Amino acid sequence: MDLNFIADEKLRTRIADSIKYISALLENESLFKNNESRQETYRIVILYCVSIMEAIFLYIHHNSKDKIYKQEYKDVAELSERYINTQWGGKVMVAVRTEMTKKELEIGFQELVTFYKDKMLKEDTLERIKRIAQKRNTFHFRKNGSNDCTLDDVEEALALLNMCINNSPRFLK
Repeated sequence: MDLNFIADEKLRTRIADSIKYISALLENESLFKNNESRQETYRIVILYCVSIMEAIFLYIHHNSKDKIYKQEYKDVAELSERYINTQWGGKVMVAVRTEMTKKELEIGFQELVTFYKDKMLKEDTLERIKRIAQKRNTFHFRKNGSNDCTLDDVEEALALLNMCINNSPRFLK
């Protein structure tokens, strides 16, 4: 896989090393002898694939003029209960709402791919990426969800990663 479109040498090396690790995992037949180690290997491959895609999307975003915004509230003040009658029992607040550019660390993968839907992704590709990313999100140790991974899931993650790497250079100008 040609990663030369990534000018950041550290990132390019990290991604290349991660791809080598994925290959080494998939070539190690001993990891497929029982269901538990096979599931764990599949899980790791999916984690790595989605993490690499996320890094590439963030790299493209970082090198573009595109901005993702968040709303912040400043000068928040509570209105007196004497003037407000609310059936929900909460407090009524007044604030100044501003839009701020999100920092890279604040941007989640789902938000990032959705942001680029019309600019880089077809609807079906977006849904495929979201589905495999959602699969990754169920792997957290404390979150409920199915940890089952199939060979089809791994093949889908690898196909999406390949598509991401092959198509990304045209979005860097």
